[in-house]
Amino acid sequence: MKFVTFLREEQERAGLLLSEGVLDLEAARQAENIPGWLPHTLQELIIHQEEALPLVKAIREAATGGKHVLPLTTVRLLAPIPRP
Repeated sequence: MKFVTFLREEQERAGLLLSEGVLDLEAARQAENIPGWLPHTLQELIIHQEEALPLVKAIREAATGGKHVLPLTTVRLLAPIPRP
């Protein structure tokens, strides 16, 4: 999995870089009704990786067929961990 931090509608978000674009993890989690707490930043995701990574995998599996994937032209990629 290739994690990214991106800006969409002036909000910093965590996502996965896919061949077709960026999977917005939180938007996909909500749309697919996947229960659980998901960190909003990659730094938080690293800190809470034991709880978060299984959730990220479930989100990735549920978001098949390009659902919840944003074209790269609609997002602005940021440094993966903007404030290390």
